[in-house]
Amino acid sequence: MNTPSSFWTRLAPRDISLRRGLVLVTVVTAIFTGLYLSQWGERIERRSAHPVAFQIRHFLGMDPKIDPRLKVYAFDDSTLKYVDDEDLTLKQWADTLESFVKANPKAVLIPKLFGTPRGRSYARTFVKRLERLKFPIITAAVLTRDASRASYPLDRDFYSLEALSAAGKKIESLDSLKLPPADTLNAIGPHPSIQKAFSHVGHINYYDDFFFSTFTRVTEKTALPAAPFLLAESLYFDDGNLYADGRAVPADHHGRVLINMGAPSKYYERIYALKSVLKRAEHGEQVTTLPENAVVLLLFMFSPNVDMTQSPFGPVPEGLVLNALVNSVLTNQWIRFLPMGALWVAIFCLIGGALGLYFQASQFWIILGGMAVSIFAAGWAAFSYASMHTPWFFSGLGLLTTGATVFLEKYRLIDMKTRRVRAALDGLVPKRQLLEIIKQPLAELTKPSEHVTTIMFIDVIGFYLTAETQAPATVFLSLKELLSRLTNTIHEFNGIVDKTTGDGMLCFFGYDYVTGKVDPDHANKALACAIEIQRTSLKLNLEAHEKHKALFPLRIGLNTGNVFIGDLGNAERMDFTIIGHAINFAKRLESACEDYCVMLGASTYDLVTTNADDVRIKKKMLQIKHYQELVEGYEVDPLANLQIERQAALAAYWNFAHKVQHSPRWEVPESTHIDAHTKTHGSGRVVNFSQGGMAIELDQYLARGVILEFSIESNSTELADELKKIGLSTLVGEIRWGRPKSQGCYLHGVALQNLTETQSQEIQRLLRSVVTSRALKKTG
Repeated sequence: MNTPSSFWTRLAPRDISLRRGLVLVTVVTAIFTGLYLSQWGERIERRSAHPVAFQIRHFLGMDPKIDPRLKVYAFDDSTLKYVDDEDLTLKQWADTLESFVKANPKAVLIPKLFGTPRGRSYARTFVKRLERLKFPIITAAVLTRDASRASYPLDRDFYSLEALSAAGKKIESLDSLKLPPADTLNAIGPHPSIQKAFSHVGHINYYDDFFFSTFTRVTEKTALPAAPFLLAESLYFDDGNLYADGRAVPADHHGRVLINMGAPSKYYERIYALKSVLKRAEHGEQVTTLPENAVVLLLFMFSPNVDMTQSPFGPVPEGLVLNALVNSVLTNQWIRFLPMGALWVAIFCLIGGALGLYFQASQFWIILGGMAVSIFAAGWAAFSYASMHTPWFFSGLGLLTTGATVFLEKYRLIDMKTRRVRAALDGLVPKRQLLEIIKQPLAELTKPSEHVTTIMFIDVIGFYLTAETQAPATVFLSLKELLSRLTNTIHEFNGIVDKTTGDGMLCFFGYDYVTGKVDPDHANKALACAIEIQRTSLKLNLEAHEKHKALFPLRIGLNTGNVFIGDLGNAERMDFTIIGHAINFAKRLESACEDYCVMLGASTYDLVTTNADDVRIKKKMLQIKHYQELVEGYEVDPLANLQIERQAALAAYWNFAHKVQHSPRWEVPESTHIDAHTKTHGSGRVVNFSQGGMAIELDQYLARGVILEFSIESNSTELADELKKIGLSTLVGEIRWGRPKSQGCYLHGVALQNLTETQSQEIQRLLRSVVTSRALKKTG
C-alpha cells in the first residue's frame, strides 16, 4: 500500500522542492489574478487584448450584423454648411421630427443635451408639437459633479431601481444589483422649458474604455439608464441582472456592457446626412424611406464638434460607439462574459506553474508555447463565433508568465546547485560521474544515507620537515602535482576524494552518488588503488632524488565500515562528506603504517582477495586511543619484489631529512646484551640507542603509535640499579617504526616519552657505560 509520504515523494518535482515550487506558483498566481481584477488589468486588456480580438473577428467576417431597422442621420459637415450654424433651432427640430410622422418610427434617439436650445422663445410651441407625436423622442442627459446647475428630475418609473424589479418580484437588496454605488452625481438634462417635450432621457456618458454603463446610480434608489436602453419595450432587473425586452443583458460586475462593434466602415456606409431630412421638412414633405418599426438615430458628427474616442479599431467618433450600442439593444447581439474569469486566469496560471515544475527544457517550452497558442486561439474563436469575451489574454499570459517564472527559478536553482555541486565535487569524483551527479535532484543528492564503504587515508610523510628545506612555492607546487596524480589514480579505481588535508587525503570507495548504490567489490578496488599509488610514489621519489627535488613518501590506511554520506554544508556552500567511527580507525591505520606500505583493518582484510606474489601481507598489533588492548591490523607491502628500490628511496629520504635533523646513534654489539622486558609484549634486545630513543628487537610486530612500557637490564644488575636510582626503572616509549628483521623477529624504533633533557642524557650515559668494555661504533 502506498503511504502518503511515498505519494508526495513521487509527486515532488526533481529540481525544486515541492513546497518552494507551490509557494512560488501561488504567489505568482495571486499577483497575476489580482492584476487581472484591478483597474490596471482592465486597462491592459482593453489596450492590448480587445484590439486583437476585434480585428481577428473582422478578419474572419464575423462582425455583428447591423439591424436594418436602424436609420442613422448625421449632422455632418454638409448639414453644417446648409444650416450655417452648429445647431438647429427649436422650430427646425420640431419640423424635422414631424417629417417622420408618416413613417411612424418606433422611436427617435437624439444623443444631445438640449441644455441651451436655440430659439428658446419657441419652447412652448416646441413642447406642444412634440407632445402630439405618436412615437417617443429620447434625448440625453449627462452626469456631473457640478452641483451648481439644476438637476433633471428623476421621477419616472424607469429611474427608480425599486420600480425596475421583475414582474411579481421585489428587489430585496439594492446592493445585489450589478451596479456601482452612488457617487454624488448630478444629472443635467434638457432645459426645464422643454423637458416635457421628451418622453425619455438617458445618459450618454462614455469613459473611453469601450464599455458603456447600463445604469448609473445617482442616489441609492435612483439611476439613470443609458439612452439606447430606453429603446427597449421592457426594462427590468431580476436576480441582480438587467433584462431588456425579456432578454438578459450580459453586464460585468460594474454593470457595464462591452460595446459590440464591427469595422467602422460598415457604420459609415449606413449614415446619411441630416440635410436631406431638413430639406424635406422645409418644404413640408414627409420622410418615406424608413423601414417598418424603424429606430431613428440623429448624431452630431461635423468636423469642429465631433468627439473622437479610442476603439479596438483605432480612434472613431463617439457617435459610432453609440450607434453600435443601439444596434445591440435592437438585435440582442451582446458580447457575453465567461463566468468566473478570475478563476480561469488562476487555473491557467497554476497549469503554467505545474509545467514549469515538472517539465524540462525543450519539452517545457514546446508544451507551454502550444498551450498558450491554444488558449489564444480558443479565446479568439469564442469571441468571433459566439460573441463570448473570455480572459484569453490574461489566461495565456498568466500561463506563460507563471510557467516561465517557475521554470527560470527552477533553472536558477539548478544552476546554483550545479555550481555548488561542481564546487563541492569537482576534482573529487571522476568527471563522467560529476556530470551525472549534477543531473540528480538536489534533495536526493543532499539527503544523508548510511552505507558500507572502504575508507582510505593517505598521508605525506614528513611534509613539514620537507617544507623547512625548500622554498614555500616549490613545496606547494610539488605537493599540488602529487595530489593531482593521487586524485587521478583514485578516480581510475572509481574512488571519491572526500577532502584534502594539506598533506594528505581522505577518500572512500564503493558509493555511487548517481545511483546511490554500493559496489560490493569496493575493498578490492581500494586496495588495488593503494598498491598502485605506493608503487607510483616509489618511482616518483626515486626520480625526484635524481633531480634533487623534494621527496614525499606516503602511508595509506584502509578500513571498511558503516559511514553516513551527505551534505554537511549550508545555503552558501555544499560540503559532501562522510562521517563515522570507521573513518577514525582508517586514520589510525594510516598513522600506524610504515612508509610505502598500506595498513588494512580487519574488516577490509576479510574482504580482499589479493594473492599476488609481489605483495606481502603481515599482521600487526595496533594501539587505539582510549583502549588498552591492541587490535589487529594487516600491513600490505606492495614493494615486496622491489626491496632494493624501496631501501634506496628510504635512504634518499632520510638523507634528505637529516640535513635539518641529525641525532647520533650508537649500536650495541651482539656480545653485549642489553635486554628490554615489556609488560605485555614479551622480552627483546636493545640493538642501538640514541639520546631519546632506541631500537628494540621483539618477536611481535607492533605498529607505529603503540605505547610500550618496558624495563632494561644488562648482564649485571648495575644498569637496572642505576636506572632505579633516578626513578626510571620503567620506561615508556612509542613505536615510531617497525620492520621485519628475520623470521619471527621484528625491529622497532622506540621514542622514549615523558623524559627531561637531563634524564635522556643520563640514560644515554648509562647505556654507553654498559658497553665501555666494548668498542663503541658510532653510526647515523
